[in-house]
Amino acid sequence: MASSESNINEGATSNETTDEKNEQGQESGAASSATECEMVDFKVIFNKKKHDVTYSLNETVASLKVHIAEITGVPATMQKLMFKGLVKDDMTLRDLKVTPGSKLMLVGSTVDDVIEATKLPDKTAEVGGEEKVVTKEPFCKQERHRKVLDKFGVPDDAMPGIKSAKEVARCG
Repeated sequence: MASSESNINEGATSNETTDEKNEQGQESGAASSATECEMVDFKVIFNKKKHDVTYSLNETVASLKVHIAEITGVPATMQKLMFKGLVKDDMTLRDLKVTPGSKLMLVGSTVDDVIEATKLPDKTAEVGGEEKVVTKEPFCKQERHRKVLDKFGVPDDAMPGIKSAKEVARCG
């Protein structure tokens, strides 16, 4: 009978230790989830505007760029983030040592800015309420070029240009 009681007691102690382990596991799990979700407040500066951002320290810079794209309108592929130098996409905010109140600088252009910059200028200009076609004046007819020629004369080594003629290579 004593042996069966000792088995029961051993079973009870093993259940108690299992319960203790489960409680410790839940506590450590809560602690690890707290570290996983640890958030940091910082500022992103873009076009002289400061944007307040709260983001997880364990997230990568690539995912942060997607979040910033929603705020600023700059696509993630066109962003460069600066924090103590250029930031790589595979780093986490914890690796960068971003602290509350830190400032990250965003360099990039919105899609609208890129489209505006790539547009060809119109060949018409509005002068005094009427449109005038703008043509580019040849270099030899430009006023600044004419003034230089009048002041210094034609250089001795200047080659005469003939329209529609190609230069012929001469040997010897």
